[in-house]
Amino acid sequence: GGFEYGNNFGNYGVGGGFGGGGFDPMGGGGFDSFGGGGGFMDERGVTKSPEKKTSKDRQSIIPVTIKQFNQATFENDVFQVDGVDIHVVKIIGFVESLEEHSTNLNYIIRDGTGAVECKEWVEKNRTDKSKHDKIKLNSYVKIYGNPRDYEGRRHLLVYDITVLEDW
Repeated sequence: GGFEYGNNFGNYGVGGGFGGGGFDPMGGGGFDSFGGGGGFMDERGVTKSPEKKTSKDRQSIIPVTIKQFNQATFENDVFQVDGVDIHVVKIIGFVESLEEHSTNLNYIIRDGTGAVECKEWVEKNRTDKSKHDKIKLNSYVKIYGNPRDYEGRRHLLVYDITVLEDW
């Protein structure tokens, strides 16, 4: 088993590793070096390289400080922190200011390294305000948001905001 060459476990096709062909009962597929395909091969057995992913395909949530966000490079509509594209960030800080409007909520969040404006769009006639009723001045919050730049002014478009009640 494992990565030993030639061990086929009684010809049941469950050899695994690189020579056994995975768990196919017919003994093919996986990483078998004698055909059977697998990986990135076309129907002729020619290895293809995987397609290059665009930056939009790599949308991981990146935890950042507000200072990192404020100092991030911004080119071609993409923010970068330490050479990594950031599309969705997580920040933790306290609410320094809060403005409620009919269609959005604006927060200024501070984390000890800086401050950032955060905007959350809400439905005009929303009925469930319980989540937002917990958000008060000086309460600590966790925010997931999309970095934005509008006329040279950075802010976060809030996807989710949660009051941190327990550490």
